[in-house]
Amino acid sequence: MQKLAVDSNSLTCMVDVTTPGYDPRRDRSKVCAERVAMLRIELYMNSKDRIYVLPAVEEEYQRIPEEHRLFLHDNMILFSKRPVAI
Repeated sequence: MQKLAVDSNSLTCMVDVTTPGYDPRRDRSKVCAERVAMLRIELYMNSKDRIYVLPAVEEEYQRIPEEHRLFLHDNMILFSKRPVAI
């Protein structure tokens, strides 16, 4: 089993790229490549690998004022803490 620790920017990239309607072909931001890279990492991880969200990252994203964005981050955190078969 391997763990990948993510910072707040990486977490947000994961949230952005997994949001329904996201299309990297239309993404003109400077972080498009990072968003796609985070998705690839998630897709290529095997079922025993986990994404580890640092406590400081959880504290930081909890300050997101937009309720829907906060909800999306919460869901990503819950997904990253999925049970791991040993």
